[in-house]
Amino acid sequence: MARLFGIDHCADIAFNEFRKETALDQSCRISVFFRIWISTRFTARRVMNSCIVIINIFYLYHIYSSKEYFKILHIEGESDYLNYFLDYYKSDIDKFNPGYDITDPVISFFVLRDTVPAGVFICSDAGDGALNIELDFVTPRYRDFRVGSYIFEHEKEYFLTKGFNRLVCSYKNNAHIDYIKKMGFNKQIDNENIYVKKF
Repeated sequence: MARLFGIDHCADIAFNEFRKETALDQSCRISVFFRIWISTRFTARRVMNSCIVIINIFYLYHIYSSKEYFKILHIEGESDYLNYFLDYYKSDIDKFNPGYDITDPVISFFVLRDTVPAGVFICSDAGDGALNIELDFVTPRYRDFRVGSYIFEHEKEYFLTKGFNRLVCSYKNNAHIDYIKKMGFNKQIDNENIYVKKF
């Protein structure tokens, strides 16, 4: 009987040890599985982020390396399209050019970008060879300074042939002030609200 009890006792010990090893083995498997799951999640996230970066680089390269064509389209007299354009972008124009006056323009044109009207530029005669910019507006899609560079650099001969040697403007919108500074305008010494660009 004692012998049998000893056998049972040994069997219990062995079973308990097996249970411990099995539980430990399961714990190890769970731990390994959890680590693999975490690693997979982080790897997938890294892959996804890398793909996003590559896509952004591709589109930026495409935007800045693609050849675009600019052209000035003069506005002659009363223009239904100009009225429609100004009405369509009214809220945005008022934000950047509040209180603009285009009743007596001497220079007025659209800037076409690949045949699409990207902006409008209207000036009045300020006297003494100066043009006062009444409206300089670029649609949101094309605000990458290319339209401005085309007007103020590529087309500066156009202004000179018209008898104007400088542009004058006054803005209170900080974003627009930053824009004209990038375009080469400087503050007038005797009036800090006036910006001038000489050709």
